[in-house]
Amino acid sequence: MRRKIDRITIATVAFILLFCILLYRLVDLQIIQGQSFRETALNNRLKEVTVESNRGDIYDRDMNLLATSTFGESVAVFPAEINESKYSVQQISATLSELLGMEEESVFKKLTSNSSFVWLKRKIPFETGPRIEAYDFPGIELFEEAQRYYPKGKIASQTLGFAGLDNQGLSGLELTYDDLLVGKPGKITIETDSLNREIPETVHFYEEPTQGVNLMLSIDSNLQYHVEKRAAELLIGAEAEKVTILVMNIKTGEILAMAGMPDFDPADYGNYPAESWLNPAVQQVYEPGSTFKLMSAAAMLDGTSLEIDDHFYCDGFASVGGLSIKCWRYYRPHGDETFMQALGNSCNPVFVEAALRTKAQDEDLLYDYYEALGFGQKTTMKYAAQAAGIMPEDNRNIYVATSAIGQGIAVTPVQLAAAVATIIGDGTKIEPVLVKAILDEDGHVIEERSGRTGKTIIQPETVMEMREMMEYTVTDATGTNGAIKGYRTGGKTGTAQKPSEYGGYYKDKFICSFVGVAPMEDPTVVSIVIVDAPSDPDASGGKTAAPTSAKVLEQALKNLGIEPDYQQIFATEDEPQTESTESEIVYVTVPEMIGENVEVAASTLIQMGLEPEYLGEGNIVTYQAPAMGTQVEEGAIVQLTLTHIDAFEKKIIVPDLKGLRVYQAMDKLKKENLMISVVGEGVVMEQEPLAGTLAPRGSTVIVTCGKE
Repeated sequence: MRRKIDRITIATVAFILLFCILLYRLVDLQIIQGQSFRETALNNRLKEVTVESNRGDIYDRDMNLLATSTFGESVAVFPAEINESKYSVQQISATLSELLGMEEESVFKKLTSNSSFVWLKRKIPFETGPRIEAYDFPGIELFEEAQRYYPKGKIASQTLGFAGLDNQGLSGLELTYDDLLVGKPGKITIETDSLNREIPETVHFYEEPTQGVNLMLSIDSNLQYHVEKRAAELLIGAEAEKVTILVMNIKTGEILAMAGMPDFDPADYGNYPAESWLNPAVQQVYEPGSTFKLMSAAAMLDGTSLEIDDHFYCDGFASVGGLSIKCWRYYRPHGDETFMQALGNSCNPVFVEAALRTKAQDEDLLYDYYEALGFGQKTTMKYAAQAAGIMPEDNRNIYVATSAIGQGIAVTPVQLAAAVATIIGDGTKIEPVLVKAILDEDGHVIEERSGRTGKTIIQPETVMEMREMMEYTVTDATGTNGAIKGYRTGGKTGTAQKPSEYGGYYKDKFICSFVGVAPMEDPTVVSIVIVDAPSDPDASGGKTAAPTSAKVLEQALKNLGIEPDYQQIFATEDEPQTESTESEIVYVTVPEMIGENVEVAASTLIQMGLEPEYLGEGNIVTYQAPAMGTQVEEGAIVQLTLTHIDAFEKKIIVPDLKGLRVYQAMDKLKKENLMISVVGEGVVMEQEPLAGTLAPRGSTVIVTCGKE
């Protein structure tokens, strides 16, 4: 009997112990570790889908929009919710395929996918979203996604670069400042089961993306347009392989314009060769030739006892290390000339002799000045894939001689412009500036940039001598084609044999360049024009590049409000001045030219005493400025935007939306099969593209609204 009681006691104790262990385990799982397990389970069920952020805007110096992001709606599918709904998949597929212009079979496959979330179609037309929402299909939702838009088309394309389909910067400033422009992406969070299917009746979490910061560039878009036009004209006229133009403010280092031709369209970059995406002013190097003599002259005058009126003798050749360096006019040598005349005449033998004299006094003086001026190293300007250039590895006589005349070295145009700004400004180091300021979403300045360093490189006395020598080059020597009527202008020509990719130099290919500066009494703007391999065998910097430099410089000076000296203009007229009588100004009403054949339009304008100016290529006028009915002075320029007839038939002329309310603008664009993106509230104050511009069907018009 006792044994039976002992067994019962043991069994009872064992049961109690087991119960306590189970109870402890339950408390541990449910209470002590419960929260942790619940969070783990939830995390295992949650799936996140990234939603692109809105990239920051890029503006020019006057806050004209150069690059922006517009929101397009994208259609998302949650297949689990469709399966649980009262609608048949076939019914939803048929409706959506018609609305989205997709194959019904393709839509059906996505609606019946095993995935918890599927993009049905991204960035759909503006008017399609409300139609889809009207059906209120379960499992079909619309989300906003950003897409990049360049309101001014190809303007400054190589500077801006472009962004890819996934909202990432791929070249130019879009790549350089991608981390700031891209902002913070949003996300869609959904709950799924172990088979990755959405759990019906669960809540979808949507975290909105945050827009990136904005950039304000130093670029003047009006000047940029003018520079690109001149570059394109020069490319075609000279039948060159490439043309590069850069314009910089000497006092601040701000780049006012830079362009390379051929260029590309950032909205359609995939259809252009990758080489056209590069910014040649920053990312590619070239042999500067005689324009580099400006740096050598500044170093010699500043660091030695050389004076600008010291005499040299040119007999057509200079011998260095067993090699002969000839003057471009070796067949009729310059003979006796001062150092200033040697610069103006671009005389190689004199500069070789002066460089070797300098080395005899101080072996590293020239190289030290080149380095101080920024050559052989990247500028402080932030820009992706910026080139550093190439300088000699040692100071053997042959390298000292060739570098002094701009051969055997490689520089970028932006390095050269900044160095010229340094030696011709006030002698303090100037660094190039492209991004003038970084702005937050509300336009407040986060960071400002300046090109002035305050570091003295060239003494004031040398600066004045360099100004005198550059002006002499334009008034009395090789740079006369770079003169601008009404302005004191300085410059330097350059004509260098083009290096061959196989080594050595081409015998029949040259790089012709010109550095122009104005006004010389207070240098404010420097322009660099580089023509790569023009077809003319007699091409030169003074003949080929200088005239374009003069046109670009004159436009830049006018944009900066620097007026010409009219007394100087009158004084240089060929005919003697007589007492003038004020004549009556004749005004002409601009006719309607849009839709006209270019020859008819040109003939009409000329007969009316107006001057046609053409933008683009083609045989049909699609836009004009000034608009029809505008009163202008006789002889005024009327800009005609041209396109080919086939493109005209496939595109739409953007209507004038100014003064309309948003719903009115929306209706007007809808009739033209165009989308709208709205900034602000009230009535339309501005629009991009401008009224009368030719735009592809389905493209977006950005309207900026304000109070009446």
